[in-house]
Amino acid sequence: MPPTHDHPLLLPEILVRISSFVAPRDAISCAQVCTDWGDVFTSIVWQTIDFKAQQRFVSLTPAAIRKHGHRILTVKNIEHDLHVEALHHPSICKIRHLAVTMPSTARFQAYCHDLLRRNATSIVDLDIGALPPNGGGTVVPFPLDAFSMPIGGPATSKITFLKIQNLPMTRDGFSSLLRLCPALVTLNIRGTPTYVSNCLEPFQHAGLKELIAPLEQIFRPDYSAAYTQSLLAHFPQLVTLRTWSSSASSGLLFDHMKEQVARHCPLLTRLCTEAPAGITTTLLTQTFHSLTCITVSESNISETVVMAILSHQATLDRLYIYLPYGGYYEQDEVPVLQGNIPIPGWAIQLIPQTCHQLTTLQFPLFEMDMDGISKSKWSCKNLESLFIRIRGLDTKESIDEALQLWTEGVAKRESMKKLDATSGGLDFAKMCLQDPGVLGQALQDPLEERVARHLLQFEKLHTVWLGHKVTTINL
Repeated sequence: MPPTHDHPLLLPEILVRISSFVAPRDAISCAQVCTDWGDVFTSIVWQTIDFKAQQRFVSLTPAAIRKHGHRILTVKNIEHDLHVEALHHPSICKIRHLAVTMPSTARFQAYCHDLLRRNATSIVDLDIGALPPNGGGTVVPFPLDAFSMPIGGPATSKITFLKIQNLPMTRDGFSSLLRLCPALVTLNIRGTPTYVSNCLEPFQHAGLKELIAPLEQIFRPDYSAAYTQSLLAHFPQLVTLRTWSSSASSGLLFDHMKEQVARHCPLLTRLCTEAPAGITTTLLTQTFHSLTCITVSESNISETVVMAILSHQATLDRLYIYLPYGGYYEQDEVPVLQGNIPIPGWAIQLIPQTCHQLTTLQFPLFEMDMDGISKSKWSCKNLESLFIRIRGLDTKESIDEALQLWTEGVAKRESMKKLDATSGGLDFAKMCLQDPGVLGQALQDPLEERVARHLLQFEKLHTVWLGHKVTTINL
């Protein structure tokens, strides 16, 4: 019979739930409350080791690591010999997330290889790289042998995400790496030197869905060869490509790129690009066709890029723009639009006007004009998520008022649907246009009311950001 607890905070399921919200520093105090709390919160203290934030970890006694090493699940910022030496104890064998940067020293590499082999059966997320050699020193080879499975362990790796940086390998070595990671879903390649051999029959990984790499790395993996098969030849099931380019004149052969995409990646429908405007335009108009999801860089967008996006208007489902920094949507003040807007509002409005499949539009760094919006209808009737700015709607109070009117209108619409699903409920947007009084006020001149009335045309719309806080409603 399971043990009973008089206090609800001593129930195991409650303790685990509470622990997920506790910071490591506070978990230390919680672990000292009582025996029942000790084991749960001790696991929180030990589960993540970040050598930048927890530099004292290298000074822990072998006895402490022997006792708690099995609790370590995540290790970040391994960069020095002392870091890998501190992780040398065999009890540390259940790491799931590992990030390590190897300097060009034999001692560090030996410890690193041991750490990888010891945790080969548990790692699911691996970020491994090398420091660029100083003064033409020795380049660290990719440690393929570290991925070999221990005797008696699972036959295959569990790695689903792999990031490699500054680690050279031959094309055959790259194929071997893919074979060793059959569960791999996302591959991130940054700064890796070019391969030194071609591969006539590249290994095809059936599970990889997302590739993150610069265009030069993908389409010219070996700069010493006049022609090399692109990395896309390895990924017949690729769906998402996140890419960029170092410059507008990088020696890319766009006809070759188009041919490689068409031949090897028939399922590739999602493109995220931070390449310069000229390259982005070419990618959208020549290299890729029938994209369903596009993400572009704010700094490289132009009127020409918008026109290139519209070449996918028949299939485009989601459109995003890279944000300038994290937490952009969560800040309390309305973000100030910086500099001159590189594209006119009418060009942006062409996107919802012509892309009838669009369900998500996140273009928060540009303004639309409500007069222009009112003059032409948006064809994206299944719109679900909208993140835009409206010219003149630039204070927290005005934005919140517009969103409040929208949420009130949605509530009335849903209520009317329940009362009469065959008449007013199904045609509420039309009623709002014909009879603004449906909202309880006349939706005529005030900008906030015009915006709310526009939003009410989209019956599936549930998430909106107009410059201040994200508003989400349940439909």
